[in-house]
Amino acid sequence: MGSDADTFKILVASDIHLGFEAQESVRKDDSLTTFREILEIAVANSVDFILLGGDLFHENHPPRWVEHESLRLLRQYCLGSKPIHFEFLSDQSENFSFCSFPNVNYEDPNLNVSYPVFTIHGNHDDPSGAENLSSIDVLSTTGMVNYFGKLTQLEDIKLKPLLLRKGNTLLALYGLGWVRDRRLHYLYRDRKVCMARPVEDTDSWFNLLVIHQNRSRHSATDYLPEEFLPDFIDLVVWGHEHECLIDPEWNGRYHVTQPGSSVATSLCPGEAVKKHVGILEIYFDGKKQHRMTKIPLKTVRPFVIKDVSLFDMTGQPARATDDEKANAEAEFCAMHVEEMIEKSCLQLSGDPRQPTLPLVRLRVEYGEKHETFSFHHFARLFHDKVANPRSIVIFHKTKGKSKHDKEVDMDVEQLRRIVQPELAPQARVVDLVREYFETVDDSMQLALLSNVAMQRAVNLYVDKQCKEAVREMIAMQEERALTLLMERVSDLDNVTEEKLDEEINNLRNAISVDKDIEDVDRVADHVLTSTNGHGGDNADDLDEEFAGRRRTVRGRGKAASTTTSRRAIPESEEEEEPEIIDEEEVQFSFADLRRGRGSPNRARATTSRRATRGTARRASSTGRGRKRGVNL
Repeated sequence: MGSDADTFKILVASDIHLGFEAQESVRKDDSLTTFREILEIAVANSVDFILLGGDLFHENHPPRWVEHESLRLLRQYCLGSKPIHFEFLSDQSENFSFCSFPNVNYEDPNLNVSYPVFTIHGNHDDPSGAENLSSIDVLSTTGMVNYFGKLTQLEDIKLKPLLLRKGNTLLALYGLGWVRDRRLHYLYRDRKVCMARPVEDTDSWFNLLVIHQNRSRHSATDYLPEEFLPDFIDLVVWGHEHECLIDPEWNGRYHVTQPGSSVATSLCPGEAVKKHVGILEIYFDGKKQHRMTKIPLKTVRPFVIKDVSLFDMTGQPARATDDEKANAEAEFCAMHVEEMIEKSCLQLSGDPRQPTLPLVRLRVEYGEKHETFSFHHFARLFHDKVANPRSIVIFHKTKGKSKHDKEVDMDVEQLRRIVQPELAPQARVVDLVREYFETVDDSMQLALLSNVAMQRAVNLYVDKQCKEAVREMIAMQEERALTLLMERVSDLDNVTEEKLDEEINNLRNAISVDKDIEDVDRVADHVLTSTNGHGGDNADDLDEEFAGRRRTVRGRGKAASTTTSRRAIPESEEEEEPEIIDEEEVQFSFADLRRGRGSPNRARATTSRRATRGTARRASSTGRGRKRGVNL
């Protein structure tokens, strides 16, 4: 191993999620307590700098007290008189061009920085709004962190590394803040992502990349395949995935370390894995070397998760009443919860700052013959024994074969189990929507509106304040459904209601997952552009479908029409504007189709307009079609 003078010592962490559960009295300090421990580990090991893999904050607009406490901790642990033992060689004005002060904070004459923090943004604290700013930009402006990897355009990405040197060890640090996974997938596939390399001593540089993307495959393109990254990379610090896999893994081309989160933000198996940070040492002893030493976090709240099935219950009378069944099932679950609470004691580290009330999640499988019990009564049994008494148990129904002839309705009972009134203010609505569709019975799934679209719409509305998101998503799906329906039903005049219902039920299978995600992404880009003045990821031009979209003119009753935007003509112009012929597609409702009004040969109506001396007026109207809203 190289000498200390030639060895970079870096603390690696990710997904700290400061401010998680900030409104909840029991758990609001968990993320900040562990963040303090992480900074203490950095100081105790006298690292050269701290490297974070995104999602430092849980929200783009964290509560003020969370920002205040975060700044206080950074100032307390990162400022000081300890000298910096490495050099910054690359052009700082390029590396930090988007920052208010485009230079590393430890070279600022107004600051004394002992432990520099380098971070990218994640999907929770990504830039947004017309100004394209995030909470990380605020920290950067205060001089507490060095923010890198922020993209200002996504048409042709060029990543330029931060070039650092310590003794005879050269480090090229690349950063790529979170980009929507599908978009980044296409950019890599189309070779639109380029990573610049140093010209001198090219092969002597240790190439370290920090990213915040889906590592596991969610769909064909909703992740970043490891084979997309170039071979010259030596190590990837992979943020976003919360399961701690911090020991570097060799994938045949380069090593990957996945630090995971430092606080459990969801009650799932990956979050129950022991949480660590790592001390990464990079040195040169004739060839590039690195070593990771993982350090367990001692202030993380204990978390135990378990799966049980009510089908495994024994000794229940065959003719038990519903109340007797519910009581027996509650006792069965309570027995398992008590065992889990005892097991959680094994996770106590002895650190006095570690919370002692554990997180407990019991996932219960049930069927038609079972009766569920009262969550409120069950929560009272453990209100002083666990940190999440109202969300201990989650039921998931045994899924059977979907029946199209069964009435489609919302499973109110399942929604009640997930969305508990007491927890609603702290929950992310999009997570609740996702959890409902993941656990609800197949017969209760949406018939026409896709789960992906509605999750994205809710996310845009809640997190990005896009008020038109839900309306635009529904409009896109209505138009898509009508188009497919007219293609599948040849004789709309004579179609029976039963046949139409069958075709409507089959529409979901006619739309592939990739096509659904593509349509949803297109609408999301349009909504974000309309709201912020630029794309959600600050880049791509709108698809032609939206660039040439007509503007709806709202009127009373049936008089609403659609027009294209036009330049106003001064009254002084004497030339008469030529007659304009606009063709408008008639939008049919499903009710119209059931009544046989949607024949393809009546799918268009033509209107004409004449404008003279700058005054446009409606001249005539032909055809029997009229513009309709689409009713489900």
